[in-house]
Amino acid sequence: MKKSKDWVRNPAFDKLLDAYVEQNGEFPADMLPNEIAGLLGLTANGEFYKKHRAWKRRREAAANLPAMDIPCEAKAELTNILAATTEDVLNHFVRTVRTVAGDIIRTADLGVADANRRAAEAEAELAEVLDAWTVTEGERDAA
Repeated sequence: MKKSKDWVRNPAFDKLLDAYVEQNGEFPADMLPNEIAGLLGLTANGEFYKKHRAWKRRREAAANLPAMDIPCEAKAELTNILAATTEDVLNHFVRTVRTVAGDIIRTADLGVADANRRAAEAEAELAEVLDAWTVTEGERDAA
């Protein structure tokens, strides 16, 4: 019995068939599925036939998709809409960055102002302490 890692699953099976077709071209129309299995080194069993049929249907459906041409006017309109949307998004981004940067600058300015205020208070306290010290030294010397 095969281990689960050896089972042929649809994505692996599709890759195997697609790789063969990519390297060697399409399978001949008159080639039977059991011959294809032999080419790929697989066993032709019910599971193989089911997966081969599903792969063939998907390939035929993909090949039958109609080609779509986009009219020049629609292409130009889409390009203009995309350009306008891109410009709007970038303008919004710039406004947001400026707002955030302004908030950061205001916060920093408040911090600097607070630090300057505290430094001035500390200088005033230092001057008071020095004055008190001078008075105390004078009293000490007098005593």
